[in-house]
Amino acid sequence: MVEIVGPIIPGLFAELKPETILNYYDGPRIFTCRSVEGELCLACWSDENEEASRFVVVAITARTLRELQEGRISVRSAIDQPLCWAVDCLPATSSTLVRRISLEEYPNDALPQPGVMLQPQSFSVQ
Repeated sequence: MVEIVGPIIPGLFAELKPETILNYYDGPRIFTCRSVEGELCLACWSDENEEASRFVVVAITARTLRELQEGRISVRSAIDQPLCWAVDCLPATSSTLVRRISLEEYPNDALPQPGVMLQPQSFSVQ
């Protein structure tokens, strides 16, 4: 994985617990979740290695989520938000490492390509 530089934000996501899974392939890849403050967020799988799985996580509005689910905006458009974090899920310690990032500084090849839409079917976690 590419090294991400940015301030560490302790405790913002104690875990990335999927609320609504929007894309599943060998595990949840795009899903909604909540910050510890209860803020609605969208998580998008980015990369992984033997130590961690990395997600780009952004704060979103219910309107943005609805537009994404209805196919009116792409995944890339949905994650292009001012509040953005790189979240490394560390299974060995059941913890996360959260860094505040700018999407413009994030490796382009680790983000969904422009124009990629969700499949019409969505999955829910009970």
